Amino acid sequence: MARDFNALIVTSRPVDTENGFRIGKCTVGVAAVHRPVSIHAKCTAGALGVTMVTAGIDIGYSNLKVVIGNFSTGPRVMIRPGGACPLESVAQAIQQGRNTPYLGVTVRDNPWAAAMDPEHCQHWERELTPDFPFSDPYLALYHAALLQTGEPYLDRVVTGLPVSQYLNTTLRKSLIERLQGKHRVQEDRVIEVREVIVLPQPVGAYLDLVRSGLHLDLIEQGRVVVIDPGFFSVDWVALERGAIRQSSSGTSLEAVSRVLELAAADLAQDTKVNPGIDRLERALREQRNRALLGGQQIDIRPAIGNAAATAAAQAIKLLQRNMRSLDIQADLILLTGGGATLFYPAIREAFPNLTIHVPIDPVAANAIGFWYLGV
Repeated sequence: MARDFNALIVTSRPVDTENGFRIGKCTVGVAAVHRPVSIHAKCTAGALGVTMVTAGIDIGYSNLKVVIGNFSTGPRVMIRPGGACPLESVAQAIQQGRNTPYLGVTVRDNPWAAAMDPEHCQHWERELTPDFPFSDPYLALYHAALLQTGEPYLDRVVTGLPVSQYLNTTLRKSLIERLQGKHRVQEDRVIEVREVIVLPQPVGAYLDLVRSGLHLDLIEQGRVVVIDPGFFSVDWVALERGAIRQSSSGTSLEAVSRVLELAAADLAQDTKVNPGIDRLERALREQRNRALLGGQQIDIRPAIGNAAATAAAQAIKLLQRNMRSLDIQADLILLTGGGATLFYPAIREAFPNLTIHVPIDPVAANAIGFWYLGV
């Protein structure tokens, strides 16, 4: 098999274009052929010498990841917090500050604040539900992502959905319709998105790994299990020589939000001050080992570590049960997502003899892979 990203991506099986994507003369997509889902990239616009402005966008509950650029310039990666709420829910003192910590956008002609720490939203709770891609906060973050690109239009946006949602054709098409077209991102600014591609979420990190040139023998000949601990859920899927095994995908809600809930309860018991998950989330995002609780800087590492071990153990138990029922023997674990560092010790213990690959930037890996496919 050729070791060329643009010619790879990974299978020689025929493409079912109804489920894949036809992009000019290229077929790029995920096609259901004899049960597995096969990732195809017969060619890319960049390989054909076409310069397109492309964005890989990964909208999460905790972080907004945007990768922008074209085939000539290469990718530019931007990561901001994933909080979003109506502007009226943001404290006046913050709104009137010299350096506002959010991007001002419009959603249905109403002013919103997006891409900021969730703790800046007052009397506004994040909705941790599978309907997130069709919510107003998601649209606010999408508008913030478009705004960050600095472009008047985008030829192509590539984003992702959890595998279970991606396989719902109606849902996938609805998201494409929602994200494609002209968007009034601010009162006086419209950005056009000419084409949207939606992929299964783990494919982004997988493509980033393929692009890196690492572990190609394992990728081409073996089974790769992608584990993506996010804020709302831990998602996983097995790929065999590039083909996604649909029945191998799974989800656990023992994710980063659960880790923060357990750690907050532990700290509240010890310090008599409940920090709440937003404060702990911010400390993790800023890579701080301490958080201010009751006027004192408290080391949060023990509480976070214990909570991560508890949550990860539950998620891994479900993953291993899924793998055993399907007789899946992994050859490589690809651990990505915002919770990769938290979950690594438990996954290392569960799979002591396997190679575990963590991307250089696990938070942005999906968005980077999306961008590479888009160009």
